Amino acid sequence: MQADGIPSKLLNFIKAYYRSTRSRVRVYGEVSEYFEIRSGVRQGCVLSPTLFNYAIDWITTNALREFSGITVGHNFFVKDLDYADDIAILGETFADVQFAINELQRVASQIGMKVNAPKTKILTAGFAPPDKTPIVLNGDILEEPFHLFLYNFFVHNIRQFHFQEYYKQYP
Repeated sequence: MQADGIPSKLLNFIKAYYRSTRSRVRVYGEVSEYFEIRSGVRQGCVLSPTLFNYAIDWITTNALREFSGITVGHNFFVKDLDYADDIAILGETFADVQFAINELQRVASQIGMKVNAPKTKILTAGFAPPDKTPIVLNGDILEEPFHLFLYNFFVHNIRQFHFQEYYKQYP
């Protein structure tokens, strides 16, 4: 955050706010003893969504720096689509997607996070069978629940769409 120009006074405030955080839980009416929280963001805290989104943005920006994603329109590239902790990686080939997933895992681990292999799924659209190699994360082959057959209808048409011309019309 400091490298992004966040003032040290604000960073010190956030650190102090999260230092020595304790909590306890209630299960079936029974309340646990207090325990120290050493990682993560506070549940229900107004700062938590912002801090979590910042971390996810940092991970995707650094992990996908060398990744081109897919070409959409004329000279417009889309690497990923994110919503909260859901990240969709967009790649032209399975090798591209494998590279991106490896990089996401590598960069996430630098700040104590990881990509959850059992919750990670693959959706393919238009890959030719010879290119269809399994995507692996931490030794686990990622599940592909179904194959999308709308490739020629959707992907081909969106590639023809010129985003830059569209944005000129609607500034």
